[in-house]
Amino acid sequence: QFHYDVAHVIGRVVVRKLEALRAKDAVSLDKAAWLVFQQHFIVRAGLIQRCYDKETKHGTEAHYQIAWKKLMKLALDNKKATHIAGWWL
Repeated sequence: QFHYDVAHVIGRVVVRKLEALRAKDAVSLDKAAWLVFQQHFIVRAGLIQRCYDKETKHGTEAHYQIAWKKLMKLALDNKKATHIAGWWL
C-alpha cells in the first residue's frame, strides 16, 4: 500500500508541474514533460521507496512502518504536500 500511496502523492505534484509547463513547441513541451516524469516518478519516488524499504526492512519492522504510515497520512491529507519525511515528492 505504501508504494501505491507514494505514486499517488507524487502524481498530484506531477499534475501541478505539468499544468504549469510552457514551451515554444510540442517537441519542447514533450521533452519538458518527460523530465518532470523522470524527476518525480523515477528519481524521487525511488529515493523515498528505498528509504522506506531500508528503514522498515521491506515492511517487517512495525515501529518504522507506523512512523511512515503517519507521515504518509499527512501527505495524503494535504493535497498541496511537496514532501514526505523530508523527501521531495
